[in-house]
This record gives sequence, C-alpha cells and structure tokens, in this order.
Amino acid sequence: MTERRYPPIFQSVPADEFTDREEIISLLVKRARNTPRDMTLSTSVIGRRRLGKTAVMEQVYNRLFWEQDEVVPIYFNFEAKPTDSTRFAWAYFSNFVRQYVAFRLRDAGLLRADNRNIHEIVALTDRLPDDPISRLAPSVLHRLLSPDAQEFEKLEAVIYLPRQVMEYNRAHWGPEVPLFVMLDEFQETLRIHFPDGEPADVVGLYQWAVEGRQCPHFVTGSAIRLINQEVLGTGALFGRFRYLEFPPLEQVYAQELVDKLAHKYGVAIPEEIGGYIASRCGGNPFYIRCVVMQALEQGLEEVGSEKAVDNLIAHEIAHGQIWRDWGSQLVRYFEEINNYTIAKRVLFHAARYEGRIEPEEVAAAVGRPVEEVVKVMQQLSFAEMLDAKGGPIFFNLKDPILRDYIRAQYWEEIEGETVSAVLDRLLGEYRRLKRKYADLVGTLVEARIEVLMHRFDGRKVAGRLFHVEGEVELPKFEFVFDTVVKPPGSRGYQIDLQGRWYEGYDPCAWVVEIKHWKAKVTADVVRKFIAAYRALERETGLARVVPWIVNRGGFTAGAIRVIEEEGIYRSGAAEINELLRMFGIERLLPQEG
Repeated sequence: MTERRYPPIFQSVPADEFTDREEIISLLVKRARNTPRDMTLSTSVIGRRRLGKTAVMEQVYNRLFWEQDEVVPIYFNFEAKPTDSTRFAWAYFSNFVRQYVAFRLRDAGLLRADNRNIHEIVALTDRLPDDPISRLAPSVLHRLLSPDAQEFEKLEAVIYLPRQVMEYNRAHWGPEVPLFVMLDEFQETLRIHFPDGEPADVVGLYQWAVEGRQCPHFVTGSAIRLINQEVLGTGALFGRFRYLEFPPLEQVYAQELVDKLAHKYGVAIPEEIGGYIASRCGGNPFYIRCVVMQALEQGLEEVGSEKAVDNLIAHEIAHGQIWRDWGSQLVRYFEEINNYTIAKRVLFHAARYEGRIEPEEVAAAVGRPVEEVVKVMQQLSFAEMLDAKGGPIFFNLKDPILRDYIRAQYWEEIEGETVSAVLDRLLGEYRRLKRKYADLVGTLVEARIEVLMHRFDGRKVAGRLFHVEGEVELPKFEFVFDTVVKPPGSRGYQIDLQGRWYEGYDPCAWVVEIKHWKAKVTADVVRKFIAAYRALERETGLARVVPWIVNRGGFTAGAIRVIEEEGIYRSGAAEINELLRMFGIERLLPQEG
C-alpha cells in the first residue's frame, strides 16, 4: 500500500534541500500530540540565526495539519510583520482564524493567498456552529473595529484568543479544545509599538496566554540573549517557559546537505571536500548553501580541494550573500548608536579575544569610555555577534565565518581597503592556517559513529556486530562527546567518543576508539586504548565501562587476542554499515573491495 502524501502548506526550504532534523521535528510533534493530556508546557526553542528553525516549525505545522485531527496547529512568524500595534493585531487575528477554520474544515485552500477580507474569513466560522471559534471570532472582530476600544485592548483580544477558544467549553461542561501555538522569531515582539510610538509591551500580554493547560506556546528566537534575558528571563514571562536548544546540523547531515546541493546544481564535490565544507561552516545550513551557490556563480563544475573551498568562503565573506546577510543584521541593531565607526572598531577589537572579552581593554584600544563600549557590546550581543552572560560579561561566539566577516568589515570600512584587497587578505590568512582537517576522511567516519551513538535507543542487536556471543544492548545515552585522559606515563590521550548513561544512580560509559586505517590495528594500539579507558574510569568514577574499538582494515591476530582477553567490542566497516542502516543513517563507511 502506497503511503499517502500531502502537499506542504508552509515550505520555505525546497523539499529536495531539506535535510534531517527528524529528531527535533518528531519531538515537537510528540509534544503537540500530548497537549490534550496536559503533558506539554510552553517552550522556547533557542538557536543561532540561520540554523533552520523556521523550516522545522513549518514541517511540524504541516504534519500536525495533515496527520491528526485532535490538536489545532497555529503558526505565526513575527519576522517582517507589522510593528504598528493596530496592523499587528489585524495580522495576528486574521492568521489565527484562517488557520483554525482551515484545520477544522480540512481545507488547506483557505491558507493560500486569496482575496478574502477579514469579514469573509470570520464569516467562515458560521460553518462551525458548535465550535467556540464561531462565538469568539465575531466578538474579537467587533473589538478591533470599535472606535471606542483602546489599542491595548485590541492587542489583548487577539493574543488571548487562542486560550479563550481552548477554555470556552469548560463553562458549559464540555471538553477543552487543544491547540499548539508556534510563534517564530518571538524577540520581534519587542519592536511592536502603539500608533503614538510608545512600546506596546506585547510580551507582558502573553503571560496569561501561555499558561493555558491545553494551549502551549512554542516560541523560537534567533537572538539568544534577547530571548533568554530580555523576553523570557525577566518580567511577566519569567519561569513560564521550558527551554529546548536548536543545534547546528550534525556533521553527517551537514555533509548530506552539501551532497544534495551539489547534485541539484551540478557541481562535483568529492566526499572529503564536502566534509571540509560542512566543518568549515560549522553545520550551519545557510553558510553551506552560500558556499555552494558561490561555486555556481563562479561557474565551477567541481570543487575539488580545500583551497577551492577557502576561496569560495572568502568571496562569500568579502562580497557574497553571507556579507549581505550579516551586514543587514549589523545595521539593524545599530540604529540607536550615533557613531557607527566606533561600533565597528569595538566589534573588531572584541573579535580578537578567544574567550571572555575585557571591555576595559577594548575601550582603551578604541579610545572611548568604558560605559560607551559596554553599551555598544550589548547591541552587538543583540545582533548575535557577541555572547553576553549578564552585566558587562561578554564572550565571543564560536563561529569562525562570523569572525572572518567581522575582520573583513573592519578592513574595508575602518582601514579603507578595497573589496579585492580584503579578499586577498582573507585568502592569505587561510593559506597560513595550520590545518585542522588533515585527516578529513577519518573526521567523517568519527562523525558517522557519533550520530549512530546518538540514535542508540536501548534495543538489543546481534552480538556478531561486535564479535561477541549472544546479544548486545545499545543503551540510550544522555551525552555523546570526546574527551582527553592522562594514562600513567602519558602526556594525554584523546578518547574519540564516549557515550554516558546511568544505571540507577551509577554513571556508565561506552568508550570508543575509532581508526580508519587500511592497515590492521596492532596489539600495541589496543593496549594504549586499554590504558586510556582505565584512566577515564579512575578519573570519573564510572561504575561500568564498555570499550569498543573500530577499524576499517581489521585487526592483527595479536590485537584480537588482547581484545578478547579484555572483553572489548570490535567492529569493522561492514558491521558499522549494518548498524548505520539499522538506525536509518544512509551515509555509510567505505569498505575495501
């Protein structure tokens, strides 16, 4: 039987480019479906700009619209919406009523752009005579049209409407109407103002709205500090939201996106170079797409070397889409700063710090008062160019492409260099970089196994995949990460991956040594691994350690004897590929022959 497919309602990212995110999409859909059981709390989904939060919210909405009929999904994106309170109220109200009625009537056509005005949209609620929306929507419309209603009352009416619909039947001893409200770019609520220019305090109005038992609000925000501290971390909404981190793409899926874009646009990119692009872009899908588009603009049929990738990134930073995107972001948050040049200089000097930034030192470097520099740095944190921890405590973001953009802007706007000179300077710095990706293939293998371990879910699998008898349980890990230990007589040993979980209150770990050698692993290599995981056991007080060693080229007879004596799991490329397929990971390890 063929699975029925439905047309997407919202789709900002083409289907042939959308990559992974299944884990967080499934999590959000599950929480939405739990809404009728009072199991879902309002949540803030927080991540850096351009990671794909909007695309995920759209996917969640599409699934909820087509795949279930109990919870009403509502999606509203604050970005590029009116900031005048009156126009915002109309947009918010129209969006809610249109989506509510469309879901109840199963008529996606109501969500397309059409010529219906708000009166016609509200009139559609007559087709739902027994639904609370048919009673509440006309009342709110009357409030919006009333010349006697205060602007604050209009905002209150539209923001309270979802919860009022949810609770309406309660007064009549009827079941509540569960809704799942998704609000994208929620920090933009701070920009909404009354017609006289006064701030509208929309955030405060959401206090009652988000506390509905079966009307959780899931909000996203790109300006992490703005959301955490200024919107949800103080005032009316403090303590009313759970937090959910939205991470960059994992290495495997970042590379998959490179492959999709390369195939779609006809640019040949070898696997190891695709991995280099994914790593240099930090798993940011926007950066990845910009790099591939830059190759297309330059008419390249192949991107076959690290040097070629560096060239593309340098062009993007100097005058490409990355340059335009960050430039508009910078201007947007500097509207209140009188001296734009000072802001640029503060940004440049702050970017030189690897960790915590010292405002006093930056102030001395730019020749301005510390108070002024701190204010500028606060604006920079709102623009996602610095990380603020509260008060005058600032850190640099871990985004190498953003760092390069900042330097390029300083060279061009402060030092007066031409775009061509900036490009040459960036390329010169890239040539002098000490390479961190010398073993690109090995890096990609480790990334695949890390993703695999994140997917472990407690199931049992055949022991032959680890060259042991019986079955092996794959525990669901709390964390998967790398670490460095110090065995006796050693300066330090890199443990490639460890997966942590708990048995009761006791911490346990799978400890993994990953090789991608054509040659066989020898007994000496195994003994060093044994010393490392025993040191980890001592240092961290682990109750249980499960050692696992992986190598493409296999193991010598001596290595196998030591492995079996110590009870170590071992796997080759064939076993790893079987595990990858088992967990739905399509990118496999290369095998000999």
